[in-house]
Amino acid sequence: MPRYLRFTLLFIGFIPFGAKLPYMYRAWRDSPQDRFDWIFVTLFAILFPLVWIKTRKREEVATVDYTVLIVLIPSLLVYAAAMHMAINALQIICGICTAFSVFWLIYGGQNAYRVLPTFGLLFLGVTSTTYWVNYYVGDPGMMSGHIIKFAAALILLAWQTINILWEKKVQTRSLLYSGAVLLAMLYIWQSEESSSEQGAPMVLSLTPGKVGTYLGQAQEVTENDIRFFGEDSEIEKFYYIGDDQGIYILALTCGSKINSIHPASHCLRTSGWVIHSEEILTANLHEEPVYITEIVAESQNAAYLFWVWYSNPDYSTGSFVHFRKEWQRDVTWHTYQLMIPLTNKDDASGLIQARKELRALLETVATSSTQ
Repeated sequence: MPRYLRFTLLFIGFIPFGAKLPYMYRAWRDSPQDRFDWIFVTLFAILFPLVWIKTRKREEVATVDYTVLIVLIPSLLVYAAAMHMAINALQIICGICTAFSVFWLIYGGQNAYRVLPTFGLLFLGVTSTTYWVNYYVGDPGMMSGHIIKFAAALILLAWQTINILWEKKVQTRSLLYSGAVLLAMLYIWQSEESSSEQGAPMVLSLTPGKVGTYLGQAQEVTENDIRFFGEDSEIEKFYYIGDDQGIYILALTCGSKINSIHPASHCLRTSGWVIHSEEILTANLHEEPVYITEIVAESQNAAYLFWVWYSNPDYSTGSFVHFRKEWQRDVTWHTYQLMIPLTNKDDASGLIQARKELRALLETVATSSTQ
């Protein structure tokens, strides 16, 4: 293959990933959890030309490896599907896979293995990966995600150094088989997550005025709310006053732009909140089990308890991951966020009382579909 054609194909291979760089830049700028991810992309930008130059000097460059079409074609198809579904992180991942597959196609599987650690750095730069690392290790803060990702970067750099200094023959089939096994393990692990439990549907009927023992007040929906949650989502905000603490409710009827809906803890951190705990708990509502994400967070020395869940007419879930798995454009989904003040975040009795107050309000405003 002529050199100019190799260069052209390699440039084209990076276009899907390059198209997401403006989005990634905004995430690095605005999200505390993504703030350091630019480092991994920068490391790639520095290392890739070095390993690429070394690759071009090898004899294997002359061999075009069409086996990788098994990876390249699905990457492009999933990228197109992710664009249609507006899943940015999946677009970035498929963009990286496309670039790596084109490199493999041009320079062969042996050279693709040599640069694999460098491409691995790009995966560490995928937006929201810090959040999901924290989510799966059970850390309500952000440190675990940063530490694990930077430790992974050091391992990849050491691996890349070994690949440059010492030759190791790797068969193309071994690379494909290893990748398939890794994907299968991730899928099985994800499918077995206990947080994907489905409960009874829990759609709330929210109106201002007297509701049981509560007095509901509609709150103003601001321009920031519309910008944050998307113009095609229906946004409602209420404040309910009962015999005890007042309770804030944010209710969204999700629109077609699902990428505007984020995990509640991610939104809170982006707004400067400190997350003290986050877990999925089971609550009984009208003798039906429902699953709710419970968050204890603090802002400006004031602590609050949050209950968050997602519901369609058939079932509800407290897991954002499960919600994103099951979301479809032709099914109406609602997401709710209840917030109540905590007098002392470390006081178990105060937490128990706050839970009782939230449950009592839900018993009042939940629609008959839950009963």
